[in-house]
Amino acid sequence: MRALPPLRVAALVGLLAALAAPSVLSQTVAGVGLGLFASDPDWDYGGLITEIAELGATDVLIVVPWYQQDLHATSMQPRFGFSPTLPTVRRTLLQVQAAGLRATLMPIVLLAHTDHPRQWRGVLDPRVDGLPAVGRWWDGYADLVLAHAVLAQEAGAVRMVVGSELLSMEGERDRWLDLIARVRGVFDGRLLYSANWDHFPEVTFWSALDEVGVNGYFQIAEEGVRPDPAAIVAAWDEHLAALQTLGEQVGLPVLLTEIGYPSKVSAAARAWCVCPTEALDQDLQARLLDGFLQVVDRGTGGGPEGDSLPFQAFFLWNWFGAGGPQDGGFTPRGKPAEGVLRRWLQR
Repeated sequence: MRALPPLRVAALVGLLAALAAPSVLSQTVAGVGLGLFASDPDWDYGGLITEIAELGATDVLIVVPWYQQDLHATSMQPRFGFSPTLPTVRRTLLQVQAAGLRATLMPIVLLAHTDHPRQWRGVLDPRVDGLPAVGRWWDGYADLVLAHAVLAQEAGAVRMVVGSELLSMEGERDRWLDLIARVRGVFDGRLLYSANWDHFPEVTFWSALDEVGVNGYFQIAEEGVRPDPAAIVAAWDEHLAALQTLGEQVGLPVLLTEIGYPSKVSAAARAWCVCPTEALDQDLQARLLDGFLQVVDRGTGGGPEGDSLPFQAFFLWNWFGAGGPQDGGFTPRGKPAEGVLRRWLQR
């Protein structure tokens, strides 16, 4: 019998793994985020995708950063040494499929220069000669999204995220509706927007999408408190209630487009913050992840409560990074959190 090519073998292995996965995965997409953040714009992410497949994940969120110069800029583009090329994005999406996984593509906007940490994509204020220039910013942003929508279609992505954490732009309903319609003209997968954990009620265009995305960096404990497992699970109840209300109001499935914790002592209070001055705490990262997965179990029949979950998918942020015992970032690679995730996915 003729041997299958390596990519066909990988796809077959991934399919068999999905069919053999526990029932929790048939109800909830268990995804992992992969930021394309390598300094080499042509870097091959295939090794990381293989690692994600070996974990037992079902989906991969491919995150592509483009940059604008500062808070007031009206254009954005790939930044050499920080962004991948479009061919690299396409190759990565195809590698996800070859590994037997489903791909979601999410381009994001980052700032090349900031004056303080509170300047980020959530407070963009495009201007030209000191005057508002929102229309010019939208022209550039549409170019970014549509370029990636074409790649998503060509490479078989199942989802496309049309925006992430653009808080100051979320009131521009007509512009969003126009952009979403243009994306649907080139991409036939599911569309969603990824709202910040503290701002999703303000989004004005949920009804034009197929799914609701929320970046779930919710506070689990007060500053300085190191919660035990029971406290972590209990802390999620309030956040689950808010997500349940959101889903009922908009009538769409809810996804946690990002959920994760840095390996820092501040992770329970400020899950969104890498906080470079804070002390390392990889055990807390693992404990917080384990508590979240217990919540997933409880809502999918894998735990004692059997309550339904208000979200249908999650993507763990973020597999990219060196990892290891001295890494304080979000990646679980080579840390206790990797063992927690691997055991949960493969049990």
